[in-house]
Amino acid sequence: MSCRRAMEPRLARKASSLAIPSECSIVLSDGAMEAWGAGGSMRIALSASVTACIAGGCIQIEPRMRSRRGGGICGTTIALIANMTRGVISGHSKTIILSGVGYRLELRGCRLTMFIGYSHPVQHAVPEGLAATLQSPTELTISGTDKQRVGEAAADIRRYRPMEPYKGKGFRYADEAMRLRVRRRSK
Repeated sequence: MSCRRAMEPRLARKASSLAIPSECSIVLSDGAMEAWGAGGSMRIALSASVTACIAGGCIQIEPRMRSRRGGGICGTTIALIANMTRGVISGHSKTIILSGVGYRLELRGCRLTMFIGYSHPVQHAVPEGLAATLQSPTELTISGTDKQRVGEAAADIRRYRPMEPYKGKGFRYADEAMRLRVRRRSK
């Protein structure tokens, strides 16, 4: 275990609570939690390993079994609920940057066309419920309420041409730090 991992605070040891922001409303029903806000609505299913209750403007999550696994599922559930509340209030976004000579992107409606060095343009449909915007012909931002779906859509697009380590051509995330490798020198 690394030092960094050991120093990170655990979200849930025995019981965890999360304050409900005033900008959203949350309802608990049938083993699922649903939230509404300015950005839309979202629903997540709760694990059978946790119990949840809403009281006094807080969501209380407790593990059904007192074990390491129960605490882990409790912490994961708290993180999912926090992402859900942030998503319905302000949304999540991921920015992808394309670099390479002649590489560019075009967006028409929900259809993304990529010119990324293949013999043909590559077509990709933006998933329903997500929004894609182009800041420039080489910079794409994907946004939506569900953090997982935003990340999956960005990863799907990145998979077409991942950044190669020698020249740096291809897709990369805006917050990703890529180190370029030095080519081997011949004598």
